[in-house]
Amino acid sequence: MIKKDEDIDILKNFIFKLVFGRIASRELLEDFLERILGTKVEIEQIANNEIVRETSNFKNLNLDLVIITKEDHIISIEVQDEPIYGMQNRIQGYSSGLGSVLLKRGDEYFIFEKVICVAILNHKLYKQKKNEYVHRFRIVNTEDYSIFGDDLLEIIFFDKMKKENFNINDPLDHLFMYLYGLLTDDELTTVFAEDSLIRKIEEAKNMISKSEEAEILKVEIEKREMDEKVRLIIAKEEGIKEGVEKEKINLALKLKNKGFSLEEISEITELSFEKIEKLISNT
Repeated sequence: MIKKDEDIDILKNFIFKLVFGRIASRELLEDFLERILGTKVEIEQIANNEIVRETSNFKNLNLDLVIITKEDHIISIEVQDEPIYGMQNRIQGYSSGLGSVLLKRGDEYFIFEKVICVAILNHKLYKQKKNEYVHRFRIVNTEDYSIFGDDLLEIIFFDKMKKENFNINDPLDHLFMYLYGLLTDDELTTVFAEDSLIRKIEEAKNMISKSEEAEILKVEIEKREMDEKVRLIIAKEEGIKEGVEKEKINLALKLKNKGFSLEEISEITELSFEKIEKLISNT
């Protein structure tokens, strides 16, 4: 079980998944999506939220929630409690691969009408926009700014801003003030009394956070995130090695053009005779 003194923030992704990702949470999730998207949402399916491609040549898509609506829209939600490098690139990758990875063999590409990728970040991503926390992106024609593909794709970032920039009287604003932990105890009491959605989220969070299931999912997610960090470190090290190797090769070619012997080139670049000879024969 989660320890009493441990932070059970709704934006901890293991809590978020359990609060909104259950079949029994469908109505709560619909209300939440309608609030943040500003449109009616009817859920057909809460899909497997860790979608893995069958071949190892593709990156896995690990999302906190993936929803298929009755209108054949795909809605993904990624919750990020801490800053992570390349967040925009990550969401862009999810958005481009999400529709195709859910297709079955023989399905038409237009089976899904729209893909909506939502990222809820517990930090400020767009620092140049201090007074804004909702950032919407679509593919547009740069000449006339018309929407590409009949609005097939939308990416929405919600990032954290200072409390004074929110309007507590706005339903969306006070929802995110709650999610970001910006409400005082008195404000929470008022919001719980007036906003049934936030009250239900809080009740679900408190119930879930005390379960053994939350602890199990927490450990699984932490392991996955650690594996991802290790993979990134290894990839970075391999990239550095590859870059060093290219620099050595470029230097070897320059030295050869200046008349250095193979022995001198090998000593300077630390490349083997065989590699230098092969390199020269291919140029």
